[in-house]
Amino acid sequence: MQTQSVFLPALFFAFLLPSAAVAQPAQASIQLKVMTGKPVVDGVFLNGHGPYRFLLDTGSQSNQVDSSLARKLGLAAALQLDLQTPSGESTVHGGRVSKVTLGPVEASDQEFLFTRFDDLSTLPPDIRGILGQEFLANFD
Repeated sequence: MQTQSVFLPALFFAFLLPSAAVAQPAQASIQLKVMTGKPVVDGVFLNGHGPYRFLLDTGSQSNQVDSSLARKLGLAAALQLDLQTPSGESTVHGGRVSKVTLGPVEASDQEFLFTRFDDLSTLPPDIRGILGQEFLANFD
């Protein structure tokens, strides 16, 4: 008799759970493009301004935004650091963006370095920033 009481609830959940999974709305996705061998996303919004095209860089800890776009958006420089790159060391300013939105996902209080992308001839010319682990670590 005890086997029966365990079996009936198990049978109930076996039929209930698959139908519940089907009834859930599909998760939204983000379209990733590969341009000049680099992963790129469209539709990045910074504090509600955009959409902008950004590079995704899982190997970079920090987010970056083109310094001319940072000025245009009125982002305040609140930090300064020395950045080491393969081409040498440079001093970079940065600040915080209250809200970064990419498709259905959003992260708040994100740190961005203000950099110049016009010096990087390997990037497509319409790239306005880089989303690094600062942003990506918030999502699975």
